[in-house]
Amino acid sequence: MIFSVIGEELGIVGMMFVLLCFAYILGKGFNIAKEALKNGRKYSSYVAFGICTWFSMQVSVNIAMNLGLIPIKGFTLPLISYGGSSMIFAIVALAILLRIDMENRAGYEKQKHFV
Repeated sequence: MIFSVIGEELGIVGMMFVLLCFAYILGKGFNIAKEALKNGRKYSSYVAFGICTWFSMQVSVNIAMNLGLIPIKGFTLPLISYGGSSMIFAIVALAILLRIDMENRAGYEKQKHFV
């Protein structure tokens, strides 16, 4: 319930800052997926889109739980909640997004021959 603690300690400004940070990360991630699809790299696009969808669902469910809109499920807030395995998987997922972005910018062609 870290989002409710952020709201208690930092108020609406802190909550909006966290939401804007997640919106920025997700917006960039969906743009990376769109660029990969535009470059003809379907698999990379699907992976990036899946990671962003996973993050957006986890953020929305966690915030809905904190606001009392849905029952408590035990989801962590990515990159903020302390959970060892959750934090590791979130960071690995963002590393994969960064790799896809690097391949988009560098014009990586090896994947097109095998997929």
